[in-house]
Amino acid sequence: MKTPAPKEGKGESERSSTSRAGGSGSKEVLRLDEVSKIYKMGTVDVKALDRANLVIRKGELVVIIGPSGSGKSTLLHIMGLLDTPTKGHRYIDGIDTTNINEAQQARIRGHKIGFVFQRFNLIPSLTALQNVELPIILCGSCERNGKARKTLESLGMSNRLDHYPSQLSGGQVQRVAIARALVNEPEIILADEPTGNLDSKTGKEVLEILSDLHKQGRTIIIITHDESITRIAQRVVRINDGHIEE
Repeated sequence: MKTPAPKEGKGESERSSTSRAGGSGSKEVLRLDEVSKIYKMGTVDVKALDRANLVIRKGELVVIIGPSGSGKSTLLHIMGLLDTPTKGHRYIDGIDTTNINEAQQARIRGHKIGFVFQRFNLIPSLTALQNVELPIILCGSCERNGKARKTLESLGMSNRLDHYPSQLSGGQVQRVAIARALVNEPEIILADEPTGNLDSKTGKEVLEILSDLHKQGRTIIIITHDESITRIAQRVVRINDGHIEE
């Protein structure tokens, strides 16, 4: 059966003003409508997300917080097109991406979503510069070296371009991971526990970077269990037992 092409969400033209501040009049970049995710565990259905509704607007810095087992990892995977809802609809930039195929998902991820992972997920055999070049290569761009170099330099890594991850501190590795997320200029930055593997001083520096990116107009979504991170949030969303609360 042919996979349906992505469809525009209803009323997108009515909700597409372009305020950078991320207020109620700003363009929607992500929407979940009544999204549920159900996993089969033997004969038991486990509902990781239960009719979740969420709207993220351009320029917002949103912190999604919840304890272990609350459903926040599942929510991250759904928002980042790493998993598909069992029920409901997911819109990215006004396009219904609920039932698109893997190739279409990968293309949207590559151009519209940048990921910052708790465990960094850098390739150890590649230098900092090469790690940041990788998303550009996967998107088929030819200007990889200049863009990657400029992005790393903007994060204070100009003297570490040729270093391997094992030669960098935890904070430097996370800066490389952030540069990799930014290099294709995505619509959304998804940060999964971005300070989870860092000491408090380095974690604070990483949050300052994310806060500065938000001030530049970037849309940032941070998923965490750490209440202290809410201090930089423009908006806080809580998740518990698969239910979203604001």
